[in-house]
Amino acid sequence: MTGWTLLAFAIAADVVGTTALRASNGLTRAVPVTVSTLAYVASFALLALTLKHLSLGMTYAIWSGKRLRSHSSGGSPTTS
Repeated sequence: MTGWTLLAFAIAADVVGTTALRASNGLTRAVPVTVSTLAYVASFALLALTLKHLSLGMTYAIWSGKRLRSHSSGGSPTTS
């Protein structure tokens, strides 16, 4: 996979994790907590793999910008 594809999947996993975290009702529901944990682990693993292909500065800027936009708008992480 290319660095850009890995980065897109990392952002998507982060958005899934945050959405599941919101649905966990204060960490009292087991399924959303599990989904959130797995999604965050996947997100950071994919982000680490991304750094083998892209520079740290570019990766972090795109990752933080896209996830901020996705979380604030409730939309898809690939929406520009």
